[in-house]
Amino acid sequence: MRLRRYQHRTTHENPDHQRLGLAIVMVFSIRYHGRAISTPKIWDRFCNVNRLLHNMRSFFDCHICDERAESAMEFLIAIVVLAGLIWAAAFARNFYRLDINPILAGGVGIMVVGTVFGPSFLSIPAGPIPITLDRLLIVGVVALFALRFLQGKEDLQALSGADLAAIAMLGILLFSTFTHDWSYQENLPLSRLLFFFILPVVVYFVTRNARLGDRELKMVLIGFAILGAYLSLTAFAETRDWNWAVYPSYIMSPEVGEFLGRGRGPLHNPIVNGLLIIIGTCATMLLASHVGMHQKLLIPIGIFTLVGCLGAFATLTRIVWLSLLVSLSGLIWSSLRGAPRRLFTILVIAGAIGVVGVAQSGALNSFKRDKNVTTHEMSQSAGLRVVFFVIAKEMFADKPITGHGFAQYTKVRDNYIRPLDAGNVETALGSDYIQHNIVLSFLTETGLLGALALLTVLATLMHAGWVVWMNPNQSLVAQQIGMLAMICTGVYFTCGMFQDFTVIPMGNMILFFVGGLASNLHSKNRAFAKSQTNMANQSSQSNLANDLALGAQPTNTRPEFARVGTVVNS
Repeated sequence: MRLRRYQHRTTHENPDHQRLGLAIVMVFSIRYHGRAISTPKIWDRFCNVNRLLHNMRSFFDCHICDERAESAMEFLIAIVVLAGLIWAAAFARNFYRLDINPILAGGVGIMVVGTVFGPSFLSIPAGPIPITLDRLLIVGVVALFALRFLQGKEDLQALSGADLAAIAMLGILLFSTFTHDWSYQENLPLSRLLFFFILPVVVYFVTRNARLGDRELKMVLIGFAILGAYLSLTAFAETRDWNWAVYPSYIMSPEVGEFLGRGRGPLHNPIVNGLLIIIGTCATMLLASHVGMHQKLLIPIGIFTLVGCLGAFATLTRIVWLSLLVSLSGLIWSSLRGAPRRLFTILVIAGAIGVVGVAQSGALNSFKRDKNVTTHEMSQSAGLRVVFFVIAKEMFADKPITGHGFAQYTKVRDNYIRPLDAGNVETALGSDYIQHNIVLSFLTETGLLGALALLTVLATLMHAGWVVWMNPNQSLVAQQIGMLAMICTGVYFTCGMFQDFTVIPMGNMILFFVGGLASNLHSKNRAFAKSQTNMANQSSQSNLANDLALGAQPTNTRPEFARVGTVVNS
């Protein structure tokens, strides 16, 4: 394993050491049962951890060319992984004490770790599949679910429409991958299939079958709210070029020049960063209904909401702005009744007209965004959508049913590049780009079969969220998870018209995690309704048997029997 040489820096010159050390100390200094945290002890531990991190880096800088450094680094990684498993077991034990399902805690952890500390933060070569923190966490959550299932603490629910749609989509992707050149670009189709589809669907089914309660659901809302606030502050710091306020520091790395200068976040993409910020901001607003007697909590909730709006603006992405406005407007509208709702509806319509007017004026098409992109180049981005559409149309016309193969777009694309087509569209402009539309991407690579499967998955997840949201028998926080699932699915599809989420880390993971929660609640609602119907039928049959035993005339409530009985009696 080749290690990357870093320039030797002191701890004062390396803020990542200080911030990571402080985070480690703060996490491992938590005391339960009301015991206070000693500030001097925290500072001592921080200094010790910071010194340890600095010494570790200094050692590997000095021995970077020594073969022993590689084995030493592997040994160190093994120790860190072992220590992490021990601490994870300790935290899981405390979740059991608090009566919180650790499966849901692990799911929230996957969202946070996969977003902030994903492959760009740490990737350890280990054969064909690199080891990352979020993948280790996924394996741990799946193993914990299997253990709890064997202990009888978790159940496998009957397959729903969303489950079948997800399975069908995976089957089509598997077929499309292995019937084409799956080794293209160092096994790119296989890696995309595994990391961007199979793992998210695995997380979906674990979340889909986990035991859910109001505590777990509130924990999900809180987790997304905190993640959204962090991403918002980081996005604003990126636009201001405040390197000291951005952690991890790889976010501002100039080696990844695309979208540099915008709020692209840890995933280096402003649109998926905007999706997470929108979900976090909406989760923050939903938490406002749970403050109860603690009205003072409305102040930080309001601040977090404003921070989320600031973060969405910092992405400098028009579709993110529009999605945030629609999502927040939907939340506010659904919470109003009567005259306030009608007044708010009028305001929304007036605002929509204003947005259309601004868009027609062209003010949103020419402003500085990326550091490496001029205002003129930015104004030409809308014209590229036409180029992508023309290329996709010709590719789809050749193979409309099964497509050209999953993750084969860049391999086949050049065959459809022409200097100038009959419609005066210079398709050569799209020679350096992938598809920027999830539907067109699936149509070109997997044909109608894959595109319909994807749209079916989105439709079933949206339907599950809608049913949960509209069900009065669900608890308030469960209904809010249904609303959050609708927002997540809607923003995923809307933003996906301008960016292919299926090639961005965590894009599908977010969708399937939130969708799994909604599908879980939807299935349990159906099971509850079925049990209520069975109980009602059994009660009706029992009353009928009692009436017959007493010699009384049976009373029927079915309309046709009531009409027949009336005629006979007359």
